[in-house]
Amino acid sequence: MRGLVRNIYLLDERMFLRVFGLNGRQGRDRFFVSVSRSADGIYYGLLVPLVFMIDAQLFTTLIPAAAIAFGIELPLYFLLKRFVQRQRPFESLSGIQFLVAPPDRFSFPSGHTAAAFIIVTLFGFYFPILFIPLFMWGILVGFSRVYLGVHFPGDVIAGMTIGILSARIGLTVMGL
Repeated sequence: MRGLVRNIYLLDERMFLRVFGLNGRQGRDRFFVSVSRSADGIYYGLLVPLVFMIDAQLFTTLIPAAAIAFGIELPLYFLLKRFVQRQRPFESLSGIQFLVAPPDRFSFPSGHTAAAFIIVTLFGFYFPILFIPLFMWGILVGFSRVYLGVHFPGDVIAGMTIGILSARIGLTVMGL
């Protein structure tokens, strides 16, 4: 079992180095910093009045589904961070310098990606026409976290999974 985990970590590190090796171009670096910041938690609160302005009826199911989803995702995120305690790439690999400061100490899972995929899943459910652009945004958020040196690809995959599952549970609890 330890050998399998070690091989997964080595593959994760190799994939990280490939993506991280793409940075260093000023315009592209700024783009991925912006994409990453677009998934900062402060912006999700702005969606509440936006949803209300779009459709007050929709507000009565979407916002509770989101509250349930984030109510599942956040404790799970904190538990996994504390239990796994995976070092961030810049701490475990030599020569790596992050391009944005990480919001906390540990790497696994990616909270930005988890939150982004809650939004992708919920808004994609309610507004199917937006699913593809939202999904592309979610993928870019996850990619940006690796590109910027604060997460391994496995952290992002775990975050994506947590976000999608949390949102699906929120929708299910709301009877949708």
